[in-house]
Amino acid sequence: MKKILLSLVFASIVFNGYAVNYYSQATGNLENTTVWGTLTTGFGTPPVNFTTPGDVFFIRNRTTAAIGSGWTVSGAGSKIVLGDPTLAAISFSIGGSANLTTSGGAVIEIPNALTGSNTLTINQSTVPGFGPLGTGSTVDFVGPAVVPNLTYGNLTISGNKSLAITGATAIMGTLTITNGTRFTMPSGASFSTTTIGATAPLGGTGILEISNNNLAPVPTGVTYNFNVEYNSTAVQNIMAGTYNQDLAISGARGATNVTCQSGGTFTLNNNFIYTATFGTGAFIPN
Repeated sequence: MKKILLSLVFASIVFNGYAVNYYSQATGNLENTTVWGTLTTGFGTPPVNFTTPGDVFFIRNRTTAAIGSGWTVSGAGSKIVLGDPTLAAISFSIGGSANLTTSGGAVIEIPNALTGSNTLTINQSTVPGFGPLGTGSTVDFVGPAVVPNLTYGNLTISGNKSLAITGATAIMGTLTITNGTRFTMPSGASFSTTTIGATAPLGGTGILEISNNNLAPVPTGVTYNFNVEYNSTAVQNIMAGTYNQDLAISGARGATNVTCQSGGTFTLNNNFIYTATFGTGAFIPN
């Protein structure tokens, strides 16, 4: 009898440890457990908490999603999935007084949508952990000063402020820098040449500030629909491409040179702004 009871207790413990899929309802703030259920409609059994390991929270049944206060998902291996490849796109905004926090290995994933682009807009100083991002998904950074070095689908930089990347960043779709926003690439930062090229549009009317001295900080042959500024005190190589907005060279250069990509084709469809100062160095157009 004791052996049977022990087996039942053990089975109960294992069963309660299983990961569960939860789906959001059509309305309600996502930090509330009552908004979630085990049925794909969002109804059914709600989660007890957002700390159970392995639970998956699918944001569905709506076109916009929000949280009314802080939402923390901290179960080891848990994840939030924004949207579904078989459904229309969902937009999810976080930040202000409603921050999303992931910890304990929890992440947010953004798959492609059937129509449109599943979009996460981040207006908070801390960035949640990321899982895979679909090639057609969009992450819009408004608040954080530093953008994580990831492989993005579409990447939007907005918020009328300065943001930066610090390392190699890949963009599978469109990079957009909105008007009044400056996106800085300091020393060591780059965009992957294997995932962003002439076929990947770069839009918006903000400024891409290239402040590193990599020989190829951005791919060659790209069409830029935003302003591009090469600003550094070190040696720089301006990459060939089509510049539909302003192309600028700035910075106190001293003894260093600024060159243009050898053998490349440059098309300037707007202003060339030259404010750089040199000592013994020079601008060498090739």
